[in-house]
Amino acid sequence: MTRVLRRLLVAGGLLVLLFFAYLTAIRLAFMLVYFAVLLVAVCWLWTWLASRGLSVLRDTHEGAYEVGQEFHERLEVLNSSVVGIPWVVVEDRSGIPGYEASRVFSLGGHGTRRWTSRGRFTRRGRYTLGPIKVSTGDPFGFFQRTRTAAVAASITVYPRVTDVSEYLPGSNSSSGDSRVFGRYSDAPPDALGIREHDPSDGFNRIHWPSTARLGRPMSRSFERYEGADTLVVLDLGLGVHHGQGDESTLEHCVSLAASVAMTALQRGQSIGLRCNDAALTSFVAGSGPAHLRQVLDFLAIAQASGITGIGTVLPGGRSSQQSVVVITPAEPGGWVDQLSAGDRGRRTTILHVSGAASTARARFLGEMTWWELGIGLEPAPLRRAS
Repeated sequence: MTRVLRRLLVAGGLLVLLFFAYLTAIRLAFMLVYFAVLLVAVCWLWTWLASRGLSVLRDTHEGAYEVGQEFHERLEVLNSSVVGIPWVVVEDRSGIPGYEASRVFSLGGHGTRRWTSRGRFTRRGRYTLGPIKVSTGDPFGFFQRTRTAAVAASITVYPRVTDVSEYLPGSNSSSGDSRVFGRYSDAPPDALGIREHDPSDGFNRIHWPSTARLGRPMSRSFERYEGADTLVVLDLGLGVHHGQGDESTLEHCVSLAASVAMTALQRGQSIGLRCNDAALTSFVAGSGPAHLRQVLDFLAIAQASGITGIGTVLPGGRSSQQSVVVITPAEPGGWVDQLSAGDRGRRTTILHVSGAASTARARFLGEMTWWELGIGLEPAPLRRAS
């Protein structure tokens, strides 16, 4: 029964009772009319006092979380009025899938109700905790008042981050990459050039031909692979992905992109990102927590909205990136030839997400490493550096 219908019934009952009292002139009938009017007035006053005395406190940790991470918040409803409240409905209107913090209870005068609500983030995105709608009324349900508490916090849920180091160039599993063998941290350094000798340099770093030619000590400068740039190319083309929800290729590709970015930055590399979404989003190579946060903020809300193929964002010709990681569910086509025709000094890895594969397996297309990854694969969680 809605509030409007209930009020119409109350008003109609009063009119009928009043008509009956005047028609019969019975003292009891008039007393019933006076009592009914007084009851309605008391109920209205009761509801008004109760709603004015209600307040809601929400203790929430604002910030960023990851898919699969648990969270909790503390809520408190206070009644500062002297009248008791027979019923209070707390309706949480947060946009977090699967999370519900609503409650129904009663409160005495100057009473307080506290509870802790727990949940788990099951989907990436940007959400708000709140607003909260609080409704109360009189014991008979004649009147009802509603108050709405503002949004308490804004929360960003990042994609699930897993350990993908075995899929990247330089890992033990990448034995097909002729440029890097063994563990990534054991990769031999590349000589980049010649610089002035520093007394702290080892004897074996002196470049003797340049020293003899210039007449002063000169040393070789080096750079390890972990200092190189890595470009992640994420396929966000419309119509390329398939599946729904957590079992879609889109969610797995986004999770892989976040994992590659996290792993590369922990190795000391600079990370860049290119996507063929509607806005052709691109992040130049960078490092540090602030850059990683920008990349993850985008991946938290990334959608497959692009109208162009992945070939439009692939690096071509000479590229400053020493490593390129392509993440896509698209079948091999012209974009593979485009990668093959690029800079041969570049290490290229393709992470192909396919629903048909149940295990990870690698094959080699010339100088490129092609990993076939099934949707059901769950790599181990990435242990983040403290």
